[in-house]
Amino acid sequence: PFDTLKVDKSFLADLEHNGNTPVILKAIVSLAHELGMEVVAEGAESRSDVEHLRALGCQYVQGYYYGSPLTANDALNYLAQTPGG
Repeated sequence: PFDTLKVDKSFLADLEHNGNTPVILKAIVSLAHELGMEVVAEGAESRSDVEHLRALGCQYVQGYYYGSPLTANDALNYLAQTPGG
């Protein structure tokens, strides 16, 4: 069993300007919630993307808006230098 659904960034392509994307994404998020799952959306590149995804009900958002991918060593170094990390 699983309790989280991760939505691929391809469903977020041109979120603001593609009329079908929000409808499909909203249906995916709604179905996940009906099944008791949390939703992670990947591919957010702007504050607007994050706001749209949150408004659609995505509990978690990933993407370049928050930062670029790090190697394991770089992530450990980042956490070591971050207060509370």
